[in-house]
Amino acid sequence: MAERRKKVRRQKNIILLLVILFLLISIGTVVYLRLMVYKDGFGLFSGKGKEQESTTELYDINGSSVVGDTPGIAGQAGTSPSSGVGDKSGDNASGEAGTDEEQTPDTASEGDPQLEMDPDNFDINLTFAGDCCMSSDLQNKSQGTMLWYLDNYPMDYYFEKVRSYFEGDDLTVVNCETSISDTASSTRYKGEEGGYWFKAPTKVTEAFTCSSIEAVSICNNHTLDYGEEGLADTEKALEDAGIDWGLRDKVIYFEKGGYKIAIVCVAFYSFAEVDVYALPYLLEAEKNSDYQIVFFHGGAEGVYQEDGWKVQSCHYLVDNGADLVIGSHPHVLQKKETYNGVDIIYSLGNFCFGGNNSPDNRTVIYKVKLNIQKNGDALEVASTEDEFIPCYVYTASTNNWQPAPIEDEEAAEKVVQFMNGERTSPW
Repeated sequence: MAERRKKVRRQKNIILLLVILFLLISIGTVVYLRLMVYKDGFGLFSGKGKEQESTTELYDINGSSVVGDTPGIAGQAGTSPSSGVGDKSGDNASGEAGTDEEQTPDTASEGDPQLEMDPDNFDINLTFAGDCCMSSDLQNKSQGTMLWYLDNYPMDYYFEKVRSYFEGDDLTVVNCETSISDTASSTRYKGEEGGYWFKAPTKVTEAFTCSSIEAVSICNNHTLDYGEEGLADTEKALEDAGIDWGLRDKVIYFEKGGYKIAIVCVAFYSFAEVDVYALPYLLEAEKNSDYQIVFFHGGAEGVYQEDGWKVQSCHYLVDNGADLVIGSHPHVLQKKETYNGVDIIYSLGNFCFGGNNSPDNRTVIYKVKLNIQKNGDALEVASTEDEFIPCYVYTASTNNWQPAPIEDEEAAEKVVQFMNGERTSPW
């Protein structure tokens, strides 16, 4: 009997030892797995949140990477789903706007994160600049002319100093006061007194595309410098480069988040011409858009005071539905006025202007931010902000075809005060 009890105790001890061994093995396995989990960076207590904080890419409003610390993806651009004109991200159109608040990114098809836009509250950022004459009179290529620069400087030279103001918006529009063609077409007859004729090679479109200028007006007094053939070549060159263009009934449309903006590009030189050359296109655009901008060409040249007939014309356009009116052609700046709650810029002046060695050396970049909010089933402009960026037309002793921001605070303030109607001259 005693021997039997000893045998039972030995069996119990063996079972107990096996249980203890099993528990030790189990505990060791769990500890090992937790250590490996921590090392690989997964799991609730792995410290993953801290790792994300130190390696997250920063994205601007259009989804383009501006800081990239994560190995392997630094500097890559995100994909911005959108519709309309304006390729800020390198994929399609305007880009959906994010916010400055922390976002939970989606995953694009390439695996890049992208910021989401609040469909009920978002901004549309627009930028405008004045006359860009990217040529020399009668194709003069002598040393120092604009066309000589086109043959001897990189295409990113011309807007190099101002490109940052164009890149951070949804759409940039300038007035292209140049025929663009590689065809040896004839000049248009301009009467006994003659005039100026501007034509640039098609490679000049790269100066726009590499500087984030997505759209241009080609409705001006140099549109037909090289006849209908030159105009057709200009339209094709812009389209081939992916640049939208406006000319009367060919309206520039831009859409973001379901809100559609029309930019009606027209030219008129008297009040009598407004009913024929501007109003019909504005009224047609109103049927197809939520917000209408008139970008016009006209008025007396070389004077800071806007023409009386031009004031009357712009008021007339506002009375007929224009939400913003912007002018060019005088080759100098003219002030901003607010009429019935609508802003009118009578002239943005020259910007990058190849037609004059010593033009008036003051211009502006005009930036407009529309805050769009949902009201019931409709999207509406809840507020508007605008800003003038004072610039030089050129930065050398004579025209070097390169506008740049005015860094002198006093000089810059004079330009802003003039545009706001507080001075009679921007100097």
